[in-house]
Amino acid sequence: MRFSSGILFEALIILIALPASILLNRHLGAEARGILAAMLLMPCIAGTVVSSQWDRTLRAQITSKVNSPAEVWTRTKKYTWLMSVVGLALSFVLIGTQWQLTIEQRFQAMLAALFLVPLSLAGLFMTTFLAAINDLNASYTVRVVGPVVFLLVILLGVWQGLSVPVALSANVLLWVGACLVGWFFLRSHHLTSVSVRVFDANIKTLLSPLPPFALEVMSLQADVWFLSAFVGNVVTGAYVAFRVFEFPLKVIVFGMINVGSGRVRWTNIAMVQDFVRKGSLTMALVGGAVMAGTLLFGRFLVVTVLGESFGDQVWMLPYIVAAGALANTAFLFLTVIQLQGQQALYLKIQSADGVLRIVLIGIGCLIGGAHGVLIAICAASFIKLAICGLGLVLSRSALQSSPQLEAEITR
Repeated sequence: MRFSSGILFEALIILIALPASILLNRHLGAEARGILAAMLLMPCIAGTVVSSQWDRTLRAQITSKVNSPAEVWTRTKKYTWLMSVVGLALSFVLIGTQWQLTIEQRFQAMLAALFLVPLSLAGLFMTTFLAAINDLNASYTVRVVGPVVFLLVILLGVWQGLSVPVALSANVLLWVGACLVGWFFLRSHHLTSVSVRVFDANIKTLLSPLPPFALEVMSLQADVWFLSAFVGNVVTGAYVAFRVFEFPLKVIVFGMINVGSGRVRWTNIAMVQDFVRKGSLTMALVGGAVMAGTLLFGRFLVVTVLGESFGDQVWMLPYIVAAGALANTAFLFLTVIQLQGQQALYLKIQSADGVLRIVLIGIGCLIGGAHGVLIAICAASFIKLAICGLGLVLSRSALQSSPQLEAEITR
C-alpha cells in the first residue's frame, strides 16, 4: 500500500467521524460537551497509561523481527487481560477525584469505564497488530467500523433526543464494533498460540516504558484536565469540539506511520530521510492551509456548524491549529526514532516532554486561565518538535555507526 493510499484511508475515517462529532457538539452544546469530556477523561487516561505503549512496542517487535507475530499476539492477549484489571481499578480511583462532576455523573463515568477500558485496549492492539503484519486493509477496516457505529448511534440519539448518557453509550459501542470485526480478521490469519508466561523476562519490555509513557499520557490530557477543573465546562466543551480542526493533520501523520511501518526499512538511512522529508513538507503545507482557513472562516464555520453556544470561544482556533501542526509533526519524528530501534533515546525524549508540558500548562492556567493554557500548549509543542528534530539527528548518527547499516547497504 502506498503512502497516498494510507492517507486516503485516514481521510475516509475522518469523513465518517466528522459528521458524528459535529452532531454531537451541536446538539449537546458547549457546557454539556464539557461535562462529557470530563466524564470520558479518566477512563481514557487510565486505559492508555496501563497499555504502557504496548501497541508501539508490538509494532516495533514485529517490523524489526525481534519476535514472531504468533508470539507477539499470544503475549498481547495475556497482557490485555492484565492491563484491563489494573486499568479499571485506576479508572475508578481517578473518577472518584473529579470534584467538578456530580455523584451521578461519576457513577455513569465508572459504568462506562467498565466497558471502555478493556475494549479500547483490545481494539487498539488489534488494529496495530494487523498493520504491523502488513494486513493494512484489515487494519483500516477495523478502524472504519468504529466511527460508523458511533455515527449511527449519534444519529439515533439526535432522532430520539441526544444526551450525555447516549453519547457515553456511543463511545462504548464504537469499540464493541471495532473489536468484533478485528477478531474476525485475526481468525483468518490462523495465528498459532505460543507458550509464553506473563511474568517472565519480557515483562520488562512492558514495564520499562511505563513511567515515561504515563507522563506522556497525563501531559497530553493535562489541557482538558486543567480547563475542566479550573476554568469551566463551557470553555472545556468548546476546546474539545474545536480540536476537530486538527483532523487533517492527524490524517497525514497516522496515514504515513501506518503505511510506513510495514513499507520503510528503518535501518536504511536514505529511506528514512525521504520519509521524514515527505512528512515534514506535507504537514507544513496542510498546517498552513488549515491555519489560513481558520483565520478567514473560523467564526462563520463554528457558529454555522456547531451553534451560537460555541461562538464566544472562537479565539482558541489559531492556538489549537498551531499546536496541532507542531505536535503532530513532533509525533511523526518521535515514532521514526522508535521504529529505528532507538528505544532509550525515545524514552528520554518522551519523559522530558511529559514533564515540560504538564509544568507549562499548569503555570499557564494559574497565570492566564484559558488563554494561558492555550499559549502553554503552543510553547510545549514547539519545544517538543525541536527536541524530536535533534533526536532524529542523534538517531541517524547512532545508526551510521551500527552493524545494521552495513547489512542494509549490502542488501
